[in-house]
Amino acid sequence: VDGLKIVVSDTLGNYYTTLTNTEGGFYVSVPPGQYKIAMNPDSFTGTSFQPMQMSYTVNITDEMVINRVDFEVKQRTRMVKFLNQ
Repeated sequence: VDGLKIVVSDTLGNYYTTLTNTEGGFYVSVPPGQYKIAMNPDSFTGTSFQPMQMSYTVNITDEMVINRVDFEVKQRTRMVKFLNQ
């Protein structure tokens, strides 16, 4: 999903934000610490999509690189009504 806002927050209350690219990937550089990486729930209001998990907690140590944090988004089940003709 292109342009989805990702919010990264630490235990001190600092926030870092970024947007996903056309492939749904994102990049953010933060100092070592514990972080919550979350999608913006408002991005899914009024859509038929629902994240399976809205956030992850990660601990980043010195010189640690996390290559992937995967968010799974599924389409909600929809009811289809057929009209008899």
